[in-house]
Amino acid sequence: MGPYPAGPPQFGAFQAPLPSSGAAITGFVLGLVGLVMCGGLTSPFGIWFSARGMNETALTSREPRGGRGLAIAGLVMSLVGLIPLFFLLLHLAVMIFGLVMAITA
Repeated sequence: MGPYPAGPPQFGAFQAPLPSSGAAITGFVLGLVGLVMCGGLTSPFGIWFSARGMNETALTSREPRGGRGLAIAGLVMSLVGLIPLFFLLLHLAVMIFGLVMAITA
């Protein structure tokens, strides 16, 4: 018995990957930065870009793009990043209220 016969060439066996959505990547990066470094300051922008990225990567869009997982991860991180932003704004409001009360007293 000899070696097995060679089969047909396998060029073009896989579909080319879809181009990634820039909005999905931007939403992911803003969500990550807002969660890790900025105390949630970039989270509202991350939500907007992630939602836009999810629209671009939907199966019903005119030009389907890849990166839906990045858009979902960016949306989740941005929503979690809103928690420190809320406490930051609450702290700022309490400080301003305290200053106003100290000035008027």
